[in-house]
Amino acid sequence: MLARILFSLILRLILSIVSFYFLYKVYINTSVDPLQIPFNFEEKKQLFRDSFQNTNEFHDKDFKCKTYEELIMEPKTQKLGDVLIPAAVYNTATDDYTLEIQLNSPCAYFLDLLAFPTYLPVYEPEVEAANPDGTTPGAWAQEAGFTSNGAFTLTSWTHNESMVYEKNPNFYRADDVKLEKLEFMLSADDTAIYAAYNSGDLDFADTVPTDEVGSLLDNPEFNIIDTLGTYYVGLNVNSDLFDGLTATQASEMREALSLLIDRQYIVDTVGQTGQVPADTFIPDGMADGNGGVFEADDFGYYDATTTGASMVDDAVALLEDCGYTFESDGNGGYTISPALSVTYLTNSGTGHEAIAQCIQQDWGLVGIEVNVEVEDWNVFLEDRK
Repeated sequence: MLARILFSLILRLILSIVSFYFLYKVYINTSVDPLQIPFNFEEKKQLFRDSFQNTNEFHDKDFKCKTYEELIMEPKTQKLGDVLIPAAVYNTATDDYTLEIQLNSPCAYFLDLLAFPTYLPVYEPEVEAANPDGTTPGAWAQEAGFTSNGAFTLTSWTHNESMVYEKNPNFYRADDVKLEKLEFMLSADDTAIYAAYNSGDLDFADTVPTDEVGSLLDNPEFNIIDTLGTYYVGLNVNSDLFDGLTATQASEMREALSLLIDRQYIVDTVGQTGQVPADTFIPDGMADGNGGVFEADDFGYYDATTTGASMVDDAVALLEDCGYTFESDGNGGYTISPALSVTYLTNSGTGHEAIAQCIQQDWGLVGIEVNVEVEDWNVFLEDRK
């Protein structure tokens, strides 16, 4: 776990989800306006206390099809409850325009789940036509022109370059949509994005180069937006790094690597916008499931503001339990035996690369060699699999 950092990965994810909602609309039929769904835990619990079911309706103007059966995948391939909704019993289309989801117990965050992209309706004939043998489930949405029921449709997509959204005339509230077109620049190059913004080619940018952050803090056009998230390093527990170690030793190695990372330094020199060093995987502000808000201070694994150089001796002791030996290098660090080398994969972006360099330095204090490999996003996703 590293610091909670608002870098391009997190912000692009947020922007991707927001832009996704331009293409799709979720309908939640409750006793309140969908835009006024209660966020208070007790209100939500009351909403589901007596009858644990929710009914979703869609408008026949929004899709080419007329029935819900054509929209939703069969339960055997998309069954609510298998992963994200443990309280769901079944889902069924009660008529041409209604999907009923039956729950077996209260689920206070159920309406929030329905707003997640996983539960938005898709046009099944189009999905199946693009994936006849079941080997390419996302093929239907890889090019512009696929069916969607939101305020906009994707009319142009030049991969890794641009997207164009245009107003959907079939949207049930089309008269309320004031913009005719949205144009997006697609790039993983923070410097190019920032240059495009400064030249007037972009009205909004979600990322800036790390070395520009300090100079922008007093700029009225620069906005810092809070978000829930934890920036973390994932270790491949099936790698050679853990060969021959017991479960306890593997745990100690992971703990040692974690303690060596100077989170406060990353926050101060890379993040620079008030991020909080993470001492839990769950960030502050998450609902705790019991009507309250999670506070990391109550559950921290360690003092995240002191990890790094001050924890070197603790990390060395843990690694010695894993069979490694150390000698001082005379410069405040150590050499390690047997030699230990780690490959650190990250996607491109000045923030990600700067964090990788910080960790390379931190782990180097005990003699661990870190090889940083920067990959394009798609390659990075494949390699992480």
